[in-house]
Amino acid sequence: MPNPVRRLHHRTLALINRAIDGLAEGAQGGGDAPGRRDPRAQGARMRFEPLEQRLLMSADLLPGLTTALTGSNPDGAISLVTYADVAGEPQARITLQANGQPSQAFVDTLDTDDFSTPLQPLSPRGSLVFAGGVQGSLAATGDADSLHIELEAGQLFALRFQTTDADSDLRARVEVFDAADQSLGFVEAGQAGDALSLQQLAGADGATRIEVSALAGSGTYKVELFINAVLEATDGSSIADAVDLTPALTPLPGGNGSRASVIGALNAPASPLLRTGEDFETDLGTRWALSSTNPDTTFGRVNYYYDSSRYALLSEGDYNGYGGYGPSETGLGTEAVGDFADTLNEAVLTVDLTGAQNLQLDFDYWGFDPVTDAFTSTSFIGSQNADGVAISVDGTTWYPLIALDTPDDWGPNHATLDLSAALAANGLVANGELRIKFQHFDQPYTDTSGNVVRGYRYWDNIRISEVRSLAHAPTAGVTATGDVQGDLASLSDGILLAEGTQQRDNRCVYWFGEGEVGGGEIGAAAEAPATHLDFDLGSVVTLSDLQLSLDGNDDYLVEYSADGLSWSALLQVDRNQDGDFYWGLDTLSTVRGDAEYDESLDFAAVQARYLRLTGTGSNDNLYAVSELRALTATSEADVDDWYRLDLAAGESASVALQLAQQQGTDTVGLELYTADGRLLTLGRGVADADLAIAGFKAPATGSYYLRVSGTVSSEYNLAVTRDAVLGSAASDTQDITATPVVVDSFIAGSGGGTGSIRVAVHSGDSSLIASLNDSAAFDIEAVSVTGSQIDTLDELQQYDVVIIGDPDTEGEYASLAPALRQWVEAGGGLVATGWTVYGAGPTSGPVVPDLDAVVPVGTSSYYNYIYGGTLDVLDTDHPIVDGLNDFVLPSSYYEYSQLGVDPGATALATLNGAAMVVAGNPGQGRSAYLGPTYFYNGNLRTPELDRLLEQAVAWTSSNGGRSFTLAANAGDDLVFTATPLGLAAGEPAGDLVPV
Repeated sequence: MPNPVRRLHHRTLALINRAIDGLAEGAQGGGDAPGRRDPRAQGARMRFEPLEQRLLMSADLLPGLTTALTGSNPDGAISLVTYADVAGEPQARITLQANGQPSQAFVDTLDTDDFSTPLQPLSPRGSLVFAGGVQGSLAATGDADSLHIELEAGQLFALRFQTTDADSDLRARVEVFDAADQSLGFVEAGQAGDALSLQQLAGADGATRIEVSALAGSGTYKVELFINAVLEATDGSSIADAVDLTPALTPLPGGNGSRASVIGALNAPASPLLRTGEDFETDLGTRWALSSTNPDTTFGRVNYYYDSSRYALLSEGDYNGYGGYGPSETGLGTEAVGDFADTLNEAVLTVDLTGAQNLQLDFDYWGFDPVTDAFTSTSFIGSQNADGVAISVDGTTWYPLIALDTPDDWGPNHATLDLSAALAANGLVANGELRIKFQHFDQPYTDTSGNVVRGYRYWDNIRISEVRSLAHAPTAGVTATGDVQGDLASLSDGILLAEGTQQRDNRCVYWFGEGEVGGGEIGAAAEAPATHLDFDLGSVVTLSDLQLSLDGNDDYLVEYSADGLSWSALLQVDRNQDGDFYWGLDTLSTVRGDAEYDESLDFAAVQARYLRLTGTGSNDNLYAVSELRALTATSEADVDDWYRLDLAAGESASVALQLAQQQGTDTVGLELYTADGRLLTLGRGVADADLAIAGFKAPATGSYYLRVSGTVSSEYNLAVTRDAVLGSAASDTQDITATPVVVDSFIAGSGGGTGSIRVAVHSGDSSLIASLNDSAAFDIEAVSVTGSQIDTLDELQQYDVVIIGDPDTEGEYASLAPALRQWVEAGGGLVATGWTVYGAGPTSGPVVPDLDAVVPVGTSSYYNYIYGGTLDVLDTDHPIVDGLNDFVLPSSYYEYSQLGVDPGATALATLNGAAMVVAGNPGQGRSAYLGPTYFYNGNLRTPELDRLLEQAVAWTSSNGGRSFTLAANAGDDLVFTATPLGLAAGEPAGDLVPV
């Protein structure tokens, strides 16, 4: 991530500037609303620059925390260990969860000798959290490494130590010394491999020393450092033991408002993680190898016999017409069994399972083969005439997994096999390629009617998954409201009947007639229907998944409740969209990796004791259920985290949540509850955070509870403000009249701080560069660069904005795009001009996906252009088109994307309906697309088009300028105080530059 220092321009407090203009004109008797501010104007009134770098508190203002948690944590969660007053007192010993640290961590680049400074800022913006990491090794007992970081007295920091060798016997000690060489505290591992956590306040200005030593053993390690944040607590897995945020809240300058940040971790609800799969809906790829002993066989990918839109792998014996019978179906009546040869068909799937553990193989199979052809040995070389599945690591020696010799498998049937156990039982290790052979051996025979019978077998929905721990939540009882038939106890016996089983099987519960529900919409509790089934789980559990066996041609609603009184909809089964079996029972699952997983039914984990199932629509007026299996994550899975925030009546709170890598709002949840568990509001996705709650006002004095949940394994940064506006929590312009304190920051794309906008122009167009450098409105320093000069992060850190679009240099896009994308998404600025779609799309060569990811229009399709016309400005308030109205374009080419504007981006101007000026926010950065073909085009050196380009450069360089509004009366005195914070030792430098 580039060093976040830059001068920001023009827009952050534009609305405040307008308010000042309006008040001044109002005081002079001006009646009309002020016009749009011209960025080129040099007015005499005071102006406010977008504040740089961070608008909130410096770490040296953080007061000392006084609570200390010590001792071991048997449950394995990361500790919250606040400052201990007694120097040298042990802080905490922790053991990470069995499944290790989250797959996505904030510190993903480790220094080798010492902490590099400044540390990197963490999103969401305004959290003021900075992080870094060091990797090292200890060779023997007594060996020690010293790490250093410049800190200021009272600056809050947290350390996390972890061994990085799974087989390490290292038992470590971590101790921290301040600049005066006074010990601030230490922590020791109780056993080899323990991870350690230590949280302190710096005792004095200067170099803080972190000493890592080996109490016993040797091994490699990493140390992660977080400034201005506390670490996730040992508890907090339910509302009853929510972590109190009060000790972490620190006051803002002037005594108005407070803020806190927590670095936490989600370990996804333990469900199978799909490593690879095959549903045969597309042609077989190179990882499949098919062979047969009989050239007359039917063997390969074919349509389902009952659904021509779906495909499976079919193996048939010696072909003689269609189906399982020979002469009777073909009408020939003369063939004898000797006319049909034995057939062995083998389909070998080769997969790479490097690093995988707890492997599970799932697949569906069905067919007809009355002759028993079981494996005859525990291993074989090459081939064996048998029906079933075998595995091999070398392609020569094979080990049977399962024999499929059942005479009649009209099914479909589902097989779940413990692949890791089979490997271990045969002394195999899948460190690389594993081969799985699906084989079918057919011996034709003559039945009692004289017909020659051949066998066949289908395979489908093959899945190889890594299994994480899921626990079946036993059902204490099932009750029915309405007239139902069948044994209610069978609904929770753990048995999922084969798909296609008849609805009125004696292992099902069924009823006639639709139950009426109130709307049946997800998100609203339904009214009690005429007929429904209630499942009691015995106690409130964290429900993470469901597996259901239902009549496939019906609609169903599943609701949940913690108390049996207040119900909320959990999922809704739509017979026209969900499932794959229409006649008879159909199995549905929300467990990722299951063969029957249905993404449209998946839900975030909820707290529930009761489940209610209701039939809401049917083709045949018959409803049937054979199983409702509730699954909850085991103690090894960190399903959710709870935090308590105390608010007085009328106090406001804002919250922003950011995962270590942006995953999307469907993978993480943020909710705010009352003390009695009533949901108040949900987090929503915003540009600068995965989820946020903006400006919540407490209706009454008391404790309020934040819940963080998710279906991913990732660290997160939870930023909270009390009685202050958190800039990153809002998705649009914020009204700060009621809470006139703003916590925000700018995460810029590069280092610098010279006051100018440093622009890399990817071309040799000297006239374009000269035009930018002659700007009267902005201090732009533009230089020409080649692709090899901006294809690394270190090179890109020298600039604030990169301009691309030269039609003569598109051949360099593929090499520079990966670094450019990473830089832009981390906070850099990009302006793509006309001919970018031509250069990055298929017209000039292979599509460049990394450019498509950061240019705010689609570049993966063919380009198009318009020759001249009138530019229609759509959003005159946006900084890129500020001061511009509709104008006639000079005669020239104006490119546009046939794919249009990217999701989340905004079209600011069009030409003949085509998006010509577009603004976007890829990751933490900004990008703009301008259709005018600026490169080598003197016709476009006009005041309007120069202004458009310069303002696009200024906006993309500003990365995150924020707009605020406030209400005031004419003649009121307004005083704005900008305090640059987050500029303490170990943090990036920055300054405020007035305009």
